[in-house]
Amino acid sequence: MANLNKVLLIGNLTQDPELKNTTSGKPVCNFNIAINRPFAKEGQQNVDFITVNVWSKTAEFVASYFQKGDPIFVLGQIQTRTWTGDDGVKHYATEILADEVQFVKSKESSEGSGAN
Repeated sequence: MANLNKVLLIGNLTQDPELKNTTSGKPVCNFNIAINRPFAKEGQQNVDFITVNVWSKTAEFVASYFQKGDPIFVLGQIQTRTWTGDDGVKHYATEILADEVQFVKSKESSEGSGAN
């Protein structure tokens, strides 16, 4: 049986991306995007907050060209992690490991409109 794990998302960054390096010097950037759900109860807006991880050149690109509030396109895969905290409690996380990110609109149009 074939397997497929691909995710396409468009959302807005909830904070400025911060570039970090692993102990081996590999660039990594973690950020969250907010995505409005298309169906919500009247008078309410449902929003999902999705954690995205990017590595290497893609991490450097995101940290250099994106900031809080910017729309972003993410192509990647879902990954899950589990770990046990110092208090002995087991934790779970579901995140997106991004293979590619792109601008949703051109940088010039976003600067010219005075958005964000």
